[in-house]
Amino acid sequence: MKVLKLIILVLLASACNTPEKFQITKLELSDQEIDRDGSVTLKVSVINNSETNEEQDINLYISKLGQFFETPRDSLKLTKKISGKLGKKQLVEFNLTPGNLQVLWGNNRKITAPGTYLLYVGFSSNRNNMKHVKLKIKDVLSKKETAYEASYETENPFRDAMLPVPKTAIFKMKGYSVWCPAIIKVDNVYHMFCSRWADTAFWGTSHIIRATSKSLFGPYEYKETVMKPSTFPHKWGQVGLHNPKIMKIKDKYLLYFLGIPSGHTGYAISDKITGPWEIIDKPVIPINNPAMCISKNGKAYVVGKDNVKENGNVIRKMRAFEADNYMGPFKMLGDTLNRLPYNFQLEDPAIWFNNNQYNIICTDWLGLITSEQKSVVYLTSKDGINYKLYSRQAIWRRTDPIPIIDKKTSAIDTLYIEQVERPEVYLNKKGEVEALMVGVIDRVAKDKKINYIMIRPVDKFVPKNK
Repeated sequence: MKVLKLIILVLLASACNTPEKFQITKLELSDQEIDRDGSVTLKVSVINNSETNEEQDINLYISKLGQFFETPRDSLKLTKKISGKLGKKQLVEFNLTPGNLQVLWGNNRKITAPGTYLLYVGFSSNRNNMKHVKLKIKDVLSKKETAYEASYETENPFRDAMLPVPKTAIFKMKGYSVWCPAIIKVDNVYHMFCSRWADTAFWGTSHIIRATSKSLFGPYEYKETVMKPSTFPHKWGQVGLHNPKIMKIKDKYLLYFLGIPSGHTGYAISDKITGPWEIIDKPVIPINNPAMCISKNGKAYVVGKDNVKENGNVIRKMRAFEADNYMGPFKMLGDTLNRLPYNFQLEDPAIWFNNNQYNIICTDWLGLITSEQKSVVYLTSKDGINYKLYSRQAIWRRTDPIPIIDKKTSAIDTLYIEQVERPEVYLNKKGEVEALMVGVIDRVAKDKKINYIMIRPVDKFVPKNK
């Protein structure tokens, strides 16, 4: 038996060390950098090492730096057949268009997300035996037909104002996923409200918790479970409680949140940030994933997501509503068309008023703006009905490297994550953005992901677009 095992191991080792019938001798790009709507040619020099005429597939795989990448087979883009006599050299060309270069799910525009791409060429799915080159995609659109109107075309002042994330500004809880952060300062304490569910459970069964810190950027400590489905007094929230947002209106604290299974948004009101909370018996805001802004005269303005079926597809349109006060009733503003330009689709909006305009950040649901699904984007409106892109550039892309700083040593590490969602802003008393909070999906192992909260410092951003 031992001899048989040894023979098998020798045969396997021999098979693994068998040279390729064809050998790649050179890779050459026609351009090292291209625009997001540009194309490029990859030239591959190949020589036949076999003793007979052979025909074989040569494969091109593409990965984006920062993207979780398991095997090249997951990103196979193009295949060509080659053949030739022993010792014969030949040149194979791959012509790459923006459609070929797209590697992220949800990307359905004929433009490429900016960043550094790795182009692998080989004859097997073993990336270690492949040659590769790097291609840089600049955050520039050169063709008018692919460029959307925006206040800023080649820059994004909000993005430029973001700072490295302190290690203390990452909030995790062992055994749980935490999500949907919203922070309010009361006296000298920062109170974070967020949703939480067990790692073994479904997010739709989540409950709402409160954590506190003496610093906006943590560390945060769990204080209490504010409300949970099992003790929720009304049917519309007895499966899950999600997407909490907190604000103070005059002398009351308002916590609004999504109730599951209803999919509607209701209120809990308290005289103190620590409760007790009076839960309103029926949902109040007639939209999913809402974000609310209260004017100085007490009027309430709300935007949110409306899932509309069109031609068999679900379109995530943005609707806008207003009411004389936060208790409603709310009426729709404008018509039933999408409030977002170019029929963009959104998820998870956050809102504030500054520069005499409504400012909204949300996730780019289908990557129609950024070419990467759920990148964080920014739009503005002077009238609350017609919205315009603040910038063609995303605030935060899912494949962006995130600088993580240790305040004690000033050392900076780089973190790559799988996705960011649920953006929310923290404003100081002057209305300046001091932090951008997000929910993070991070892959810690091949088959394991974790969800946690990140609070990213922002250098007192104020919009100045016209």
